[in-house]
Amino acid sequence: MSHSDTEQLAKVIERRHQCLQQLRDLGRRQAELAEQGDLSQLMKLLGVKNHLIGLLRTIDQELAPFRGQDPETRRWASPADRDVCRRQAQACEQLLAEVIEQERRSESTMTARRDEAANRLQGAHVAQQARRAYQVPTGPVTGRLDLSSGS
Repeated sequence: MSHSDTEQLAKVIERRHQCLQQLRDLGRRQAELAEQGDLSQLMKLLGVKNHLIGLLRTIDQELAPFRGQDPETRRWASPADRDVCRRQAQACEQLLAEVIEQERRSESTMTARRDEAANRLQGAHVAQQARRAYQVPTGPVTGRLDLSSGS
């Protein structure tokens, strides 16, 4: 593997690292918005996240040719360059784990909010039905009761 190949690998790993940092930061904001129940801003944020997830997939495809290689056969311009790339790759794995955990927590928060909203709606519906049951009709009564006897 040539120096240019390892330079390319380092650039792709750096891009992956930046993308994962952005996803992590957006995940933090997503959690805040989910707690606040700000669905409008949350939907906008999810659109940005979706774009970054697509970018991450593209970056991972760019890394595919490097995955089958023996790292010991890679030629680096310097040991320091190799160390920087190795540390960034490790940081990527930690960031990915953090992003996945954020997604799990956000999903749980949104599920809880959905269930709360459903319970409130159900409670409001039951209260409305009870109110209707006890309401005295207003306006003219159209039905008549015939109390006369036929004899």
